[in-house]
Amino acid sequence: MAQARKVVTDFTGGEVSDRLMARIDSPLYAKTCRTLENFIVHASGGADLRPGTYYCGAAKTNTGKVRLIPFVATSGQGYVLELSDYLMRVWKDGALVQSGGADLEVVTPWAEDNLSSLDWVQCENDVFVACYALGQISVFRMISEDVWTFSDVTAGPALAVGHATTPYVTIYNYDSDTFSKVANPGDLPV
Repeated sequence: MAQARKVVTDFTGGEVSDRLMARIDSPLYAKTCRTLENFIVHASGGADLRPGTYYCGAAKTNTGKVRLIPFVATSGQGYVLELSDYLMRVWKDGALVQSGGADLEVVTPWAEDNLSSLDWVQCENDVFVACYALGQISVFRMISEDVWTFSDVTAGPALAVGHATTPYVTIYNYDSDTFSKVANPGDLPV
């Protein structure tokens, strides 16, 4: 005799741990599943497939590592920064941004082996990138869509506080056990 399958329509319990697989007596067990990949669970219990990605074009290198960083300009326009071996390219609306009739490319100090150790935060039209492997902090600054600058940050001790509801941070300068808020996040603390 075939075993009847139960239809589950409420996934608010999330994925069940292997340690709890046998706890079918728990009311929460009925709202869980073993694996829930590529879905977004709604507070009401249902789940939808997560939005996918689409192919825009080939990376600069097809043999090495590439790191993608999302970037939303203050104008609200979205970009993707493609970092590869010592290079950054900028994508917008599924195409590479052009500068002077050629693909916009900005030289960076990071080899492909450093890409996995990068951490970043966006502050208005600046992207601050920390490379733990090299012990340096750098900044990409969007001047206009086809003009980007890159420079190393030479700042004193500072604290950057991320905001939960925006992609921005507040920067505080640290001096003698005192933090002072930096009025313009584009002006780096010294």
